[in-house]
Amino acid sequence: MLAPGYTPIAPKFRFIAGMVPRGLTLDENGRYAGRADDAPGAYAFTIEATDENGFRATRDMQVVLVDATPPTIEPLFNDFFSQDDWYNTDVRVTWRVMERESPITERNGCDLVTINQDTAGTDITCTATSAGGTRSRTVTIRRDTSGPDTRFDQLPTISPYGSGPYSLTFAFSMAGTDLSGLAGFECSINGPLISNAFVPCDSPKLYQFLELNFDYVLRVRAKDIA
Repeated sequence: MLAPGYTPIAPKFRFIAGMVPRGLTLDENGRYAGRADDAPGAYAFTIEATDENGFRATRDMQVVLVDATPPTIEPLFNDFFSQDDWYNTDVRVTWRVMERESPITERNGCDLVTINQDTAGTDITCTATSAGGTRSRTVTIRRDTSGPDTRFDQLPTISPYGSGPYSLTFAFSMAGTDLSGLAGFECSINGPLISNAFVPCDSPKLYQFLELNFDYVLRVRAKDIA
């Protein structure tokens, strides 16, 4: 019989044999803490409890871990994890398929694929299965290796008369269509005190302070998104 107002002290627990999953611990109050991070399977172990009088008791226990997640699938594009919206070269798509908890039992579409033709969008899918389920990953590759054409819509007429610097305005646009779409234009003009490097420009383009008695060469090129 217990004395009035007496509360027995809870027994103390400890692990004495066997194996618990990595990441789990047993505290002296018999509670498990942590997050299991080990291979699926059955883990058998023995715990011992000791009360305030020194009496001991043991119990065999078992924890079963199951794989609850499918494999992880990561695509690589020319050996890089980052993907571009458009490519202007061949694209090698490979896959990194990982599963720490159980063997991968099936893979489909996870071999190397090389996109070597222009395309507005080609889908590639990798699917992998383990005890934790099936996961699929799809990527879309866009390739455009043909640059856009440019045409002049306005060519100014230069007056044979006059003196001092003059100005000219040119208008231009993309000719036809382009798979990835127009991104902009670049212009280059040679002349005194003018660099002939290509720089971004818009249409219409105004050139001022042009010198008389000098032959200028204007070049315009369209750039696409790829």
